[in-house]
Amino acid sequence: MTELPTLAVWKFASCDGCQLTLLDCEDELLTLAGQVKIAHFLEDESLAFCGFQLPKENQAMFWQRFPLETWPGSLENWARFEEERPQLFENMYLFWCQKI
Repeated sequence: MTELPTLAVWKFASCDGCQLTLLDCEDELLTLAGQVKIAHFLEDESLAFCGFQLPKENQAMFWQRFPLETWPGSLENWARFEEERPQLFENMYLFWCQKI
């Protein structure tokens, strides 16, 4: 049996554009789901999240909101922070990863 190609997504649950695009496919999505392996990009590529390149004031707000978080912060808490303050992430942003 041949190995399925991998469709790597950042995090499907937090990617509104991905959800809307894929959910708009309706029946085609079921066909696609049987033809690819869906994986989280970081896990599939053996990458560790190392942090965002954001203005210092935005980072300070994150650390105020999550004072017990350790560097670089969990992606779950960054997602929560983005949901609470979407204007901070409305433009393109950079994040760093490291091969593990």
